[in-house]
Amino acid sequence: MKIEIPYGKQRTMPLVVPESMSCQVVYPNDVTAAASEQEAIAQALASPYGGRSLAQFLEGCGNAMVIVNDATRPTPTARMLACMTDVLRRHNVYYISAVGSHRVPTEQEHRVMFGEAFEQIKDRILLHDCHNDADMVWFGRTSRGTDIRLNKAVAAADRILIITSVEPHYFAGYTGGRKSIFPGLAAYESIAQNHKWALDAASATFALKGNPVHDDMEEIVQRLGKPIFTLQAVLDAHHRICAAYAGDYQQAFYAAIDTARQVFAVRIANRAEIVVTVAPYPTDIDLYQAQKAMENARHAVKLGGVLILVAECWDGIGGETFYRLLSSSTDAQAVFAEIRRGYRLGYHKAAKMVEMMNNCTVFAVTSIQPDKLEKIFIRPFATVQQAFDAAVEIKGPHASVIVLMDGNLTVPMADG
Repeated sequence: MKIEIPYGKQRTMPLVVPESMSCQVVYPNDVTAAASEQEAIAQALASPYGGRSLAQFLEGCGNAMVIVNDATRPTPTARMLACMTDVLRRHNVYYISAVGSHRVPTEQEHRVMFGEAFEQIKDRILLHDCHNDADMVWFGRTSRGTDIRLNKAVAAADRILIITSVEPHYFAGYTGGRKSIFPGLAAYESIAQNHKWALDAASATFALKGNPVHDDMEEIVQRLGKPIFTLQAVLDAHHRICAAYAGDYQQAFYAAIDTARQVFAVRIANRAEIVVTVAPYPTDIDLYQAQKAMENARHAVKLGGVLILVAECWDGIGGETFYRLLSSSTDAQAVFAEIRRGYRLGYHKAAKMVEMMNNCTVFAVTSIQPDKLEKIFIRPFATVQQAFDAAVEIKGPHASVIVLMDGNLTVPMADG
């Protein structure tokens, strides 16, 4: 079997799996979708949750803020925004990207995110920097002790419009909804205080009820106390909109998660001894983001198996905190001892990676310098075929194989 593995924005790498090996290639599920993306969006906007249309929501608004996802998300922001331009241009509207603790987007990334609208709105695009304390406003503390410090531009807005997509998230349960505001537009220390709850066992993929990360985020949005309208999309295997939900942000979010689970929770017969997990563009921006493809793959790999990450990581490592912790530690106990001494943002990711490395061998095909990967116990390879052949040497010529073609979003559910 020959498989073309996505690598970067427009490249692929060939992988040949011998016919003698059992191999399952896994994509997100096919779902019944609207005839077109425009139809899905139009239907959502025509029947918004809560009853008020976007035009009615913006009536009498002096200052509206549109929050969009950053360049690390597959959300088709430009296509979604285009369906609302006629209404938005009648009002005083500013735009901001929910980067959270990620870096500020470049102008080129903004051009891709906003598409044809960029030239018309570029002077109204604000930048969020989680490290700029002067840009933050304090809203008190949550019941879990998280300091609620959010961007002052959101605090000043009369109305908020969230444009986002809903996918599985390995500790918040799902993306979408509340995440555009928190952590999207929060201060660094606030994000760190919330994300320490990712170490709790209840913070897991598809988990919302009793998930302390999710509950904390919801409480923060409620404390903000702003009128919010949303357009939330669910994407299919080809990153096309298969369903959309608009109106009240909570009602639309909970409707979207039902569809998201149908798309992204994929049944597999059994776990495999060799798992190839792909982080396709743009989720391959760096190792910090691509780690989500590794996390989902843990549900597919057998104990003692080999996991192969394929992600270009064209922006390098990403969050350096988790990398410094992993590269300075000699074993799993040293990592967890450091986390117990004091949580820092990124330590949750290090903990997840260590748990995985305790259960399987990790290979990676990236553009990151090989020595940097070796320092965190990941064996680097130049091609997918080289990595796969090395895995076969370990697990044998009759090993079972699973290939997750969209590992960041696909969550395998093993029957056995």
